[in-house]
Amino acid sequence: MDLSSYMKDFSIIQGVHSTTFSTPTLNGELTVPDLFAFHAAHSSKHKLFVYADGDGVGFIDYATAYRGQVVAAGLVKAAYDLGSNLYTDGTLRPVFAILANADSISYATFMLGIQRTGAVPFPISTRNSAIAIAHLIRSTGVHQMFTSKDAAMTALGSSAKDILSADNYRLELLDMPQFGILYDDASPSPTSYSIAPLSPETPALILHSSGTSAFPKPIPITHRTWVSFGLGYYYGDVDVCGIRLGVHGAPMFHVMGASLLIFAACTGLELAVFKPSHPPIVPSASTFYEGVVQSGSEWVVAVPSLIEEWWQDPTKATQLASRVKRIAYGGSPLNKSVGDVIHSQGIVLDCWYGTTETGPLCFLMDSADGRPEEWEYFRLPSAKLATFKLMPQGDQEGLFELFLMAGERFGPSVFNVTLDGNSGYAIGDLIQEHPLHKGYFKLHGRADEQIILSTGEKTNPVPLERILTQDPNIHVAVLFGRGRFMNGALVQPVNSFDPSDAAKVADFRNLVWPTVNAMNTYAPAHSRLLKEMILVASPDKPLELTAKGNPRRNICLAAYEKEIETIYSNVEESSNVGPEPPALWTPVETLDYIRAVVKTIMGQDLGDGDELFSLGCDSLRAAYIRNNIVRALRASGPTSTLVSQVPQNLVYRNPSIRALSDYVLSLVSGSDGLSKDIDLHRHAGAMESMVDKYSAGFTSMPLPSGAGTSPEEVVLITGTTGRLGSHLLAQLLMDPGVHHVYALNRASVGNTSFDAMLQRMRASFELWGLPSALLSDGKVTLLLGDYAQENLGIELSMYAKLKGQVTTIIHNAWRVDFNIALSGFEPLIKGVRHLIDLAIGASVDGGARFVFISSIAVLQGSPPEDTALEVPIADAALAAGMGYGESKWVAESVLLRARDTVGLRVAIVRVGQLAGDTGTGGWNKQEWVGAIARLGQIVRALPDGNEPVSWVPVDVAASALIDVMRADGLVFHLVAPHPSNWRTIFGTFAAHLEVPLVEYREWATRVSTAAETSVAQDDAQLLALADFFRDGRIGEEMKMDSARMCEASPILAAMPPLGEKDALLYLGFWEKIGHLRPRTDSA
Repeated sequence: MDLSSYMKDFSIIQGVHSTTFSTPTLNGELTVPDLFAFHAAHSSKHKLFVYADGDGVGFIDYATAYRGQVVAAGLVKAAYDLGSNLYTDGTLRPVFAILANADSISYATFMLGIQRTGAVPFPISTRNSAIAIAHLIRSTGVHQMFTSKDAAMTALGSSAKDILSADNYRLELLDMPQFGILYDDASPSPTSYSIAPLSPETPALILHSSGTSAFPKPIPITHRTWVSFGLGYYYGDVDVCGIRLGVHGAPMFHVMGASLLIFAACTGLELAVFKPSHPPIVPSASTFYEGVVQSGSEWVVAVPSLIEEWWQDPTKATQLASRVKRIAYGGSPLNKSVGDVIHSQGIVLDCWYGTTETGPLCFLMDSADGRPEEWEYFRLPSAKLATFKLMPQGDQEGLFELFLMAGERFGPSVFNVTLDGNSGYAIGDLIQEHPLHKGYFKLHGRADEQIILSTGEKTNPVPLERILTQDPNIHVAVLFGRGRFMNGALVQPVNSFDPSDAAKVADFRNLVWPTVNAMNTYAPAHSRLLKEMILVASPDKPLELTAKGNPRRNICLAAYEKEIETIYSNVEESSNVGPEPPALWTPVETLDYIRAVVKTIMGQDLGDGDELFSLGCDSLRAAYIRNNIVRALRASGPTSTLVSQVPQNLVYRNPSIRALSDYVLSLVSGSDGLSKDIDLHRHAGAMESMVDKYSAGFTSMPLPSGAGTSPEEVVLITGTTGRLGSHLLAQLLMDPGVHHVYALNRASVGNTSFDAMLQRMRASFELWGLPSALLSDGKVTLLLGDYAQENLGIELSMYAKLKGQVTTIIHNAWRVDFNIALSGFEPLIKGVRHLIDLAIGASVDGGARFVFISSIAVLQGSPPEDTALEVPIADAALAAGMGYGESKWVAESVLLRARDTVGLRVAIVRVGQLAGDTGTGGWNKQEWVGAIARLGQIVRALPDGNEPVSWVPVDVAASALIDVMRADGLVFHLVAPHPSNWRTIFGTFAAHLEVPLVEYREWATRVSTAAETSVAQDDAQLLALADFFRDGRIGEEMKMDSARMCEASPILAAMPPLGEKDALLYLGFWEKIGHLRPRTDSA
């Protein structure tokens, strides 16, 4: 491809106004040596490197740099010829390692000189251990390594050589030439130095990862890919040619250093570095600052720790604020308070986001106009340059996992995923989109670092750990808590001590507690730390760090597995706060004790019947309430053996003082059977009371207008961002009988504007393979509100418009949470009442028809031997037991009261399991079937069974619901009329995943074992379901009548049983989104 075809897409041409820099032909055909040779001929006087030199500024222009590279190439060729006996394996393109403490100019020159020969330079971090270096050398076939002459690198290189020699692997250590040799005018300039031919597709260099969880991995980067790093500037907003960029702290063995070299060659940036010297100047806050000021750098790129140290010194901060216009940071987050100060001083802050595997992943460079006020946000590269996939993260608004796909101009060097048939790289990072400034993102954390508590709540540990390590007494901090009710922190003190000394541990916890408190203020409620959950690392077992100084998370947590288990046990067994246990567990004393515990933990007086979670209780407080009750039971001799019977979700099951007291009394009295009956009766009573509460005072239905004509069909649908809601909305928009659709969703943080809602809907449509163009054809109005508020939380004018137009309401929005008690669903019940009021007040004769999406969970208490009929359920006890099912029964019952009282036209549809759609197989990976499939890969088996499978594809279900909208009838069961069977589906899963079907209990045991032993964070949420599967709560035991549903929906009636083709669709979708691993790497 020629330059002109590229230039037509360029946003800006770099260097077009420069008198010293000539714009290279970036058509993908230049190798890196070609690029520097071009500049030696056409940009010979343009500065590549500048450096402070006494009172002035020295520089290396392209002509000088090129000659230095040629000198280096001659030295490399001579070393290769002399060491040719080392290459007995027929190596045609040798790899030369560099392990050196050297100044940036010498290092870059020598690296580029190796490239000029056609060989491959492999710069190795000086922070690696000898074992890691030996691993990298062996895995890349290196037989000659250039090292600097300082004692540290000489010793490190020799140690690596000794390790390799023990395995009969030969490695020659050579001296890396210093600046005085490379840039000595007297040094001969060879004319023949080629070792291997060059092309854009041959490796230009090898970099290596930091080795966060294991040995660092070598990553070859081709010439085409390396040159493409600099293309981003041509799709940016700013001509950066001639701008002096302070890069004094960027090591050339890191992707940042490598990127800066190519940025300069592509754009004409001047790289300000330290003056060449031996030994080299060591980057520090002081030396870097001096280099920036003395070199006259206009822009700076630095790691956050140096920037933060500069702004702790008022003199440095003032000087930099008066001289520097932009500061780019990368490698880790910049402290928020420091960034706020810098931003307030008018300095533009740029997050330079990228990885070794991909190169730069940020927009280079923007004009800073139109940016969010929050400086942490950045843009991804132009879509004309790079192709990204953003994978939404469940119901977390605006949160995406990022994938870089292969592209013609820019793409990853490593491929580990296939999406929509295209190869790409799963970066593993989560990015959060700005709620208002679409297309701007900030880093949220690593996908595999998210800690998923047993409640399903997530903790993003990195920003919290960063707050902790700002304490001068904390060297390293690693949060833990996967599958638990609360988090803990593994902390390595700056001044280590023996953690078996309880007094010293207590003193240390008190010492750092102000910092922990600051972290708790920042953290979500469920992520906060208790003082007792600070685990101090032993000096005999220091936490292992990467070359960047970050903890190797999984390795650290695995090393302290026993201590982590112990600290959870200790916190459960004892507590430093809380009232004294009662002397006797009488009804009065038990209730008083529970009141005292709840008051202590919640910090307020509550009524005995108040729902704790609606008044501020969270998973951390719930765990603490449970711990106090367990401690009290253990302290009382007669009740100490009952502790093992207290469930982890005690407070979720009993979310009030009265409920907790009743539970404890039934436990200590030993009246299990009786207590279950009492509990069931209590639940049923609460359900009936809630029905009474929200059925009172229905207004009368308006009298018929007598118009005699049927109004146009206008539908209000709630909850359209999920899978079923998206399919329903899409089919309503494609239905010619529907005139208009209003889609009402709950407003939330990050979802408070039409643009945010539209973006979320588009993402959902794209995820499920639905045509997103439907959202822009004018047939749908997106609304944001709050179901629990009067008038649904929307503007009165819009509410009046709905009353005048809506003919049908489809209420799909509901919270899916099986841990929460009925009281936690009360805002949704209130929303049902508000929607009923809207339906009754609608101007259409007879009010708007109300289609409620209920659940077969309302039948949880039905006898399994009976067939569940499509009729109302009068007995609340049949639906009692789980808050989710109870809430659906309450909603059904309120609707039935409205029907009986004022004649509301109601249809209740009890939906069973919805499968992936018939087109793409799209199915939430979080649901139990997707979880079983992935767990099958983890434990190398799938559960066998003989249950019927009455799943309905979600697109078929959506069609059936629209049929119900136009049918007569009251209660419908949306289940498959012709069930398939377990082995048809899971047998196909097993064959495809190459795992056996095993007896269910054996499979559940394997999952429990994996949950106890696994340290893989990316599977944490799945393994947290071990208790759910151990209880055997899957499959179908209930027989359900669906005759009325089939009569209403011919589409459903004609649905064939699910088969192998359907199962393969589901597997294909989960593989496409990265939920299932390639079969060669399934575990």
